[in-house]
Amino acid sequence: RTVQAGNFQPPLGLCPPSTVRETPCNGFNTGVFVKKTANARTHTNPPKRAQKPTRVATPAPAVQETSANREVQVVFAMIAALVLPATVALWTVKHPGRLVIDNPNPTPYGYTWSLVVFLLPVLLLGWWFRRVPKTTIERRAFAWTVVLFTGAGFALDIWLGNTFFVFPNRGATSGLYLPGYDWVEGWRVNLPIEEFFFYYLGALFMVLVYIWGDVYWFGRYNDDDYSTAAGTLPKLVHPHAISLLIGVVLVVGGILFKKFGPHPDHAGFPAYWTLLVLVAIVPSSLFFPSVKPVINWRAFSFTLFSLLLISLIWEATLGVPYQWWGYDRRWMLGIRLDAWSNLPLEAVVMWFAAGWGIVIVFEVLRIHFAMQRPISRSLFGEKTP
Repeated sequence: RTVQAGNFQPPLGLCPPSTVRETPCNGFNTGVFVKKTANARTHTNPPKRAQKPTRVATPAPAVQETSANREVQVVFAMIAALVLPATVALWTVKHPGRLVIDNPNPTPYGYTWSLVVFLLPVLLLGWWFRRVPKTTIERRAFAWTVVLFTGAGFALDIWLGNTFFVFPNRGATSGLYLPGYDWVEGWRVNLPIEEFFFYYLGALFMVLVYIWGDVYWFGRYNDDDYSTAAGTLPKLVHPHAISLLIGVVLVVGGILFKKFGPHPDHAGFPAYWTLLVLVAIVPSSLFFPSVKPVINWRAFSFTLFSLLLISLIWEATLGVPYQWWGYDRRWMLGIRLDAWSNLPLEAVVMWFAAGWGIVIVFEVLRIHFAMQRPISRSLFGEKTP
C-alpha cells in the first residue's frame, strides 16, 4: 500500500511500522519523514503547528469537598455493612468451644514464622515501589511515616508491653528477648524480639499497601497535583471538632463501661482502649479537614480490609488461640469475643485505628513535602507580624 506524502497523519501515540522516524512521531504531524519503498523517493511532510492537548478543568473546591464527603460516607458505610452483621453473628455464641492443646509446644517458632504474612507483601510491594518513577515526595513521606509509627510501636512495647500483654507460649518465639519496663517490678528482659519486627513490618505493610492502591490499583482516583493542594493550604493544622467529640465520647464511654458494664472485669482501667482511641483521634482531630480531599478513599478501604483479613488469620486464628500473646484484662475494656478465644475488642479496633492514623499521617507528610517549607510553617502557617 502506497503512503502519500503530505496526507499521512499518525494517530496519537502510534506510528506505522513501515515508517522510519527521524523526528518524534507524536500524533501532531510535526515533520514526520516517511520512507515508502527502497525504489521510491522520500518525501517530507511540511512542518505544522503542534496541536495543544485539551486541558481538563480542575474541579472547584466546593465540588472536591462534596466528592470527598461522599467517598468518606461510602467507606464508613462499607465498614458498617461488615461490622454490624459480624457483631450480631458473634454475639449469638453463648457457649463457645475451647481449643484443647495436648502438646507443650503445639506451634514451634509459630510467632516467628507467622511474620511472613507481612514480610512477603512488603518485599513485593517494596520492589514495585523502587521501580515507580517520579515518587520523590511519596518516598520521603513513606520513610518518615514508617519511622514515626515504628518508633511509636517500639515505645508502646518497651513502656507498656508488660502492662497490656502477656507471652505465655515461649516455644512459639525464637527465644530472643528485649527489655521492657514493668511498672511493678521494673525492667525485665522478657519481650520477644518478634514483637518489634511486627511493629516495623506492620508499618511498612500498611503504608506500602496504601501507596500501591493510591498510585496503581486505584490510580485514576488519586490526586496527583499535590503542589496545588500545598499552594492552597495556608497550614496543615485545622482542628476537626467532630473527630474530637467522637474521641471524647469513646474515652468517657469506655471508662463508664469498664466500671459499670455487664462483664466481670471491672477492676483496672481501660488504658489500652484509651490509647487506641488517641492513635486514631489525635491525627484526625488535627489534620482531617486538610487531608480529606487528597486521601484516596478507595485505596484506604483496600488497606483497611487487607488489615482486617490479616487480623482474622494471624491473630484470631493463630496468635491468641495458641497463646503466642495474650491480653491483661485489667487494662482492657471488658468486651470479649468468646467465639475467638476471648479475644478482647481492642485487638480488633487496633487494626482500624492503626490503618486510619497511618494514612492520615502519610498524607500530611506528603502535603508537607510538597509545600517545601519548614515543618513549623507547614503545620501552623506563616507568622503574622
